[in-house]
Amino acid sequence: MNGARSPSLLLAILVICMTVAFCHLSLSAQVVEPVSFYTFGAREPFIYRILLPAVFSLLPVNLLTCRTPLPFPLEHCLDVAALGVDWLALVFSCFILAHAFRILVSHDQSRLRQPALVVPLFLWMVIFDYVLVMNRSMYYPFDFLQLLFFSSAVWVGVSARKGYWYLPLLAFVSALNKEDAIFLPLTAGLFAYWVGELHRRMLVSIGLGCVAVLLAKYVSLQFVRQGLGLAVSAPTLYENHLSYNLQQLMNPLAWCSWMSIFGGAAFILALPLRRIARLKLVIAGIVLAYLPVVFAVGEAREIRLFGPLICAVLLPVMLAVDSLLFEASDARAAATAPGLRQAASTSTMLRLGGAIIGLALAAVAVKHFLKHSATEAGASHSWLSVPGVYQDLLSCEGTRIHSCRTGDGVTYDCLFSNDYAASIELSDIKIWNYDASNNFISDRNIDTHFEIPPGRTVLFRFHTTDENVRHGRLCRVDPQRAAVEHWADAN
Repeated sequence: MNGARSPSLLLAILVICMTVAFCHLSLSAQVVEPVSFYTFGAREPFIYRILLPAVFSLLPVNLLTCRTPLPFPLEHCLDVAALGVDWLALVFSCFILAHAFRILVSHDQSRLRQPALVVPLFLWMVIFDYVLVMNRSMYYPFDFLQLLFFSSAVWVGVSARKGYWYLPLLAFVSALNKEDAIFLPLTAGLFAYWVGELHRRMLVSIGLGCVAVLLAKYVSLQFVRQGLGLAVSAPTLYENHLSYNLQQLMNPLAWCSWMSIFGGAAFILALPLRRIARLKLVIAGIVLAYLPVVFAVGEAREIRLFGPLICAVLLPVMLAVDSLLFEASDARAAATAPGLRQAASTSTMLRLGGAIIGLALAAVAVKHFLKHSATEAGASHSWLSVPGVYQDLLSCEGTRIHSCRTGDGVTYDCLFSNDYAASIELSDIKIWNYDASNNFISDRNIDTHFEIPPGRTVLFRFHTTDENVRHGRLCRVDPQRAAVEHWADAN
């Protein structure tokens, strides 16, 4: 365990966490962009996740609106802040989990001999649940911070004798960030049960934690609707995706994604280890209880929704991996010479270092995969509370598209406004690409079915990777034909 605290491993954790955080922010599918989210400009239900926006509202206005000279995904100062939040959340999650599992091995019930493995296993699961997802890698600014709260719940569970009273407060703050905090008290209870600390005071704390989650969501609703005075078109904390998720049961890609949940931990837990059979049943029960929630109120192919269960699944996975590494040699351990024991310890640390290096290579591979798999019209959208200053490039949709701007000819930020009585669907609009000589190259539908309610303005970002494209226009029909028809009508 002393080796896990060495400067080289510490530096490796910091670098790997930064790489994973950057790959996460670089995902082209940003359903909730940092700039709009941190300024209370996200649409429902994301606007009710008020923890980070409330914190960033304390910053000076010039920091909330400034731009950087960096390309996507760090164009705005708030994009850089989002990267820092994700990075710090991952780093502190790793250290809290490492500390919690060191406490766990001090209990006789734990039967765990190498707690340092928790860090590479945790990062492995994060990569496969949040970044390397088949056709559904989605970025949300609040995901990694929620992992930090659930990692803290693990520490509360293993320290239940003294730390049980932290749980209601932790659950309340976590629920301000995201609604799945309702499973946070269960995570703490699971680890308290495993170390034999599920006493009456801990059970009361778990109950108060569940109440704190409901209270936090009530506070969020009232803060947005009464405190900020923002009009809400659909005052709800969730979206109904049940029919879509049922259709995905027939999609082979969806099943491939689901099989990689927790980095393939389901296959590890299939090992017939009798000493954790009851624990695996408990974990299976928690996952089965979580499935209806995901299928009803989220897109099940976004396996990031299963992220809050990572900490709970870590315990049986750690025990299973620990058994594979050590159980075969237990019979020979008593006869092993001190020098050989030291060699075995060194070998274990080499395995740990190799795992961390492997994670770094995987993260770099993910980064290059994302770079080369970006689509020509990878797009994202979000509500705007206060539109910024935009230079009008060109559009043929009149007041429906206020204006667009671009700094490099690759990334376009556009403001869509709906000044009509009915909703407008963005998928009706095409991107028309032109070269430097204003010759038409190609057109492409905007890949989203997002609707703009009447009277609302949306920030919409899209990217083009065609080297010949120098500018784009947004229109339902050929912009050149629309210009000719407009000239004919005027004359």
